[in-house]
Amino acid sequence: MRLILTTAANEEPVTLNDARTHLRISDDDRTEDALILGIISAARIEAERTLGRPLVSQSWTAKMDGFPDSDEIELPLPPLVSVTTVKYVDPDGELQTFSSAYYTVDTSGVCGRIYLNYGYSWPDIRLEPNAVRIEFVAGYGDASAVPEDVRAWMLLRIGDRYEHREGIVVGTIASSLPELGGMLLGDRVGF
Repeated sequence: MRLILTTAANEEPVTLNDARTHLRISDDDRTEDALILGIISAARIEAERTLGRPLVSQSWTAKMDGFPDSDEIELPLPPLVSVTTVKYVDPDGELQTFSSAYYTVDTSGVCGRIYLNYGYSWPDIRLEPNAVRIEFVAGYGDASAVPEDVRAWMLLRIGDRYEHREGIVVGTIASSLPELGGMLLGDRVGF
C-alpha cells in the first residue's frame, strides 16, 4: 500500500502564541515568528512520524495493486475519521467507484478498516499498478482535539529546537529530554 497526502491539515496543534508563551518571548518582539512557525511545523512532523498517525485531520489516498484475498482492508494512519471513496480500474481500464452500499467502514479500532458486507465480493480489476485507490480522512479532528500530552511534547521540542539551533553545544554540561518525549508519546506508538 502506498500513501499519498492529498489535503494537508490547515492548522498546527500548537499555535504561534502557544509557542511564544512557552518560549517566554515578549509580545513586542516579532522578529523570530517565521523561525518559530518553522519549528512548530518540524515538531508536528516529528510527532506524526513517531506516532505513525496524523494529528490534525488530513485527506489521504491509499493505492494498492489489487484488492486483498480477505474481506477487509486495514487502513494505516489512525485514527480513521472516514472513507470518502473506494475506486478501482475495471478490466476494461475504466476507473470505477465501488458502491459504499457494498462495504462498511469501521473506525472503532486502533486502525480503521473497510470490510465487505455479507454477500458481496471485491470487483474484478485490471492487473496494473495502483488499480485500487481509497480516499480517506485520518487524524484527531481540529487542532483542539489533539491530545494534550502530544501538544506538551511538541512544546518541549519547540523549546529545545529554539534554544539549541545548532547540532552541537560546546562548553556546557547539559542533558536533553528525549526520554521524556518518548514517555509522553509512548502509549500511542504502535496503535
